[in-house]
Amino acid sequence: MKEINNQGLLSIVDIVLNHSACNSEWVFEHPEVGYDTSTNSRHLNSAYVLDRCLEDLSKDYANRANGVTHKCPHAPYIRNEHELDNVISVMTDRVVSL
Repeated sequence: MKEINNQGLLSIVDIVLNHSACNSEWVFEHPEVGYDTSTNSRHLNSAYVLDRCLEDLSKDYANRANGVTHKCPHAPYIRNEHELDNVISVMTDRVVSL
């Protein structure tokens, strides 16, 4: 990590040890471990909606679709802090304002 920091790079690692892939054999054998926002996990509905909105925004950004290029003309690239601010602005308009 020290060498990464010395080169001015950023590294983020997110390790979730108690998660399983949705297509794992274990999940198929034990469907009760999954959640369904309409039945056993209604409290996760807002997190689900947020995830979907972020996924839609990510796809639009990658494909330069649905008005993303109005504020982010260099999409799908972020080359500097100003362009990052533009992405955050689009995210705020499309996702946070829900």
